[in-house]
Parts: sequence; structure tokens; C-alpha cells
Amino acid sequence: MNNHNFDVLIVEDSLSYAIVLERMCKEIGLSVIVSVADSASALDIIFAEYPDLILMDNNIGGMLRGEEVGKEIDHLGIPTSIHYFTWRNQIWYSMQNRLIW
Repeated sequence: MNNHNFDVLIVEDSLSYAIVLERMCKEIGLSVIVSVADSASALDIIFAEYPDLILMDNNIGGMLRGEEVGKEIDHLGIPTSIHYFTWRNQIWYSMQNRLIW
């Protein structure tokens, strides 16, 4: 049996949404590494921790949007699954779900 935790990085600039996502992940047994609010912090954690899953808002703080962070990760060949999301009119939209391993 593999005892490896499924490590998740949450990239969300709204503290209330980040807290909800973190609770949801923990309730289903995922290990949340950390929640960050901007692209630079996200890239720092991604390069240091190599999370198994990234839950990322597309409209985050910093120089890059969520999808641009994803392109950087893809360009560098970092193996992770990324799920982008955005909130519009209080409705959850999934923009992209891709697995790159």
C-alpha cells in the first residue's frame, strides 16, 4: 500500500474561498501543502514541493494569471494535475482540467 499523501496546493486570492477549498480537500483526505494568493508564491511552492494537484483561481494576484502559471509549469515539464477555476456571478466555472504526467 502506498502511504504517500496526495499533496494539494491551493492558489486563491480570496481568503474565504481558500478556507472553503482547504476544508473540502481535508474532508476527502487530501493533504493541503499551503494556500497562496499570488503567482510568484505559487511558483515558489510548485518548484519547491511539486504538488500532486493544484487548485488555482484564474484571477490571482501577481504578474501572471492562473492559466499563465499553468503554461509555465507545462513549459518546464513539472508533473502535476492542474484545475483552474473562476467565480462569475456566484457560479463556479471550470476553465480547464488537464493532467500532465
